Amino acid sequence: MKLFLDSSIVIEFLKGNQQVKDNLTGAEAMYTDALCAYEVLTGEKYNELKGFKNSYIHASLFFAQIETVTLNYSDAIKAADIAAKLIVKGKKVDDVDIIIAMHALEKGATILTKDSKHFKILEAEFGIPVKVL
Repeated sequence: MKLFLDSSIVIEFLKGNQQVKDNLTGAEAMYTDALCAYEVLTGEKYNELKGFKNSYIHASLFFAQIETVTLNYSDAIKAADIAAKLIVKGKKVDDVDIIIAMHALEKGATILTKDSKHFKILEAEFGIPVKVL
């Protein structure tokens, strides 16, 4: 199975969550979005600067091992289409989650997340496969 990792999953992986590790084992391919990397690395850099325990190097190595996709103009058009359709229906989903969903669709991947709220809306509205841990 191809998996598209949300930042919540990467954070849990870095914490050593065995359920997350088990779900990543044997994946055909793993992807994440550069925006997820940004979210995770910001938190880890903050922890480092404040003198708290952090996994900045571990996180950087993790991201180096999976494909990280970025937003281009064509992607922005596709994501805007998804966002507009949701707005018309009165449904609010975070922009980053919409971009993750659009990239997961393009990769033919299942979104792996700990955050069911927004991704379940995207699954119901657009048929994007989501697995919530």
